[in-house]
Amino acid sequence: MARAEGENWLVGASTVTDARLHGVLNFNPMLGRIRLTDLAVYEKGKPQPILRFPLTKGDAWTFSLFDVETWEARVTSVRDQDVLGEATRIAYIEAEGSDGARLEYQFDSRAGWLRSLVYWTPDGEMSITMTLVSYGTGWEGRVYFVRGRDLYDGSYESTLATPIADVFDTFVDQGHPKYGDFTYLIYFTNYDISGDGEGAWILRDHTGTSQASSFYDPNTAGTELGTAPSVSGNWTLSLELTGNSYFRIRVAGGIEYSWKVEV
Repeated sequence: MARAEGENWLVGASTVTDARLHGVLNFNPMLGRIRLTDLAVYEKGKPQPILRFPLTKGDAWTFSLFDVETWEARVTSVRDQDVLGEATRIAYIEAEGSDGARLEYQFDSRAGWLRSLVYWTPDGEMSITMTLVSYGTGWEGRVYFVRGRDLYDGSYESTLATPIADVFDTFVDQGHPKYGDFTYLIYFTNYDISGDGEGAWILRDHTGTSQASSFYDPNTAGTELGTAPSVSGNWTLSLELTGNSYFRIRVAGGIEYSWKVEV
């Protein structure tokens, strides 16, 4: 769901949860600013041409995305197809990343948008899958976009012989250098606690006040997404982890935008 803003579309998510996930994980390249003229997406403030019109079989070009410096893209085929009773032309594109990652995506000329996108990590794991469900008119509601700035990314592992007790790490909240104060901080955790282990973590602001925390029981695994108030200054992460356990936390400052769409 998008609105025009100068020379760009501003594309939002239909739920604030998806917008926050993007803010901390940067997992959806089609959220945020999309250049009107060629549907280029923005990576670190610069438009990246994931498409190059007209899309013709054999055409090749490069771009940067997902923190991968160079993707080499190529149109493998262009086909006239019938999709859900509508005639359209679909361009099939493959891209190889300089880090060994791989992208496959399709552009639907009738929808004027990607029909699908799949991202494989360098080790062959399918990390992102996106599919166009519908387009056009008949939708209204509020949409969201969270502009994220990475502040912290830490991974920890413990064993029975080497538990982690009261580990402290720090990061700084100074707001966004261009857009000002954050609306909030966003955190995303991955945890895998063994049957003989436990885990606990606390995020404290510069005053020592606990702003976010969790405790993990033995034999549990999962992810968490949450927010904490943005308080300028030094933040501290304290962690305890026992057993053969794993914990990762990513923290980003987020500026939330929201607008109403009627199409």
